[in-house]
Amino acid sequence: MESYKTAVFILLFCLNAMSVNLAGAQEQKKLTLSYGDIVSVKVIDEPELTVNKYPISEWGTIEVPLLGSVDLKGKTAAEAETLITERFLADYLKQPEVEFTVNQYRPFFVVGAVQQPGSYPYVEGMTVQAAINTAGGFTENATRNAISLLTETSLTGPVQAGLNDDVLPGDVITIE
Repeated sequence: MESYKTAVFILLFCLNAMSVNLAGAQEQKKLTLSYGDIVSVKVIDEPELTVNKYPISEWGTIEVPLLGSVDLKGKTAAEAETLITERFLADYLKQPEVEFTVNQYRPFFVVGAVQQPGSYPYVEGMTVQAAINTAGGFTENATRNAISLLTETSLTGPVQAGLNDDVLPGDVITIE
């Protein structure tokens, strides 16, 4: 009986560790807001407070009626919605219902040995392979295993990338 309990404990421990790792991986893939994203803010029953398709400034902010400048840089869409709701609640509205929408994320970039280097609109779920295909594919001279990925949050510079790696808004993919 004791070995059964031990086996169950080990199984539960492993399952918990796997779920923590999965949650951590999902946390890293969260899309955060930054300069160049285009967003909308709608306050239900308050049309004069609506902001439609407003680009986030180079400082990471948008201007919202009554609130003024709201810093969104590094926040997820859900966090931005909560922040704006709390700001309206603090000083202006009794029960604000805020809808925050990302109309378009900033582009990603593909440079180096591809047919059409440049910036491209971000599509959720984009992989390095899809990004390279979007840029017309590899050139004849491309070294297909020499792909680097530079993210906006990188502290150490570009890292070696695989074709199945995720691409996020603002990423720079370089093919040697």
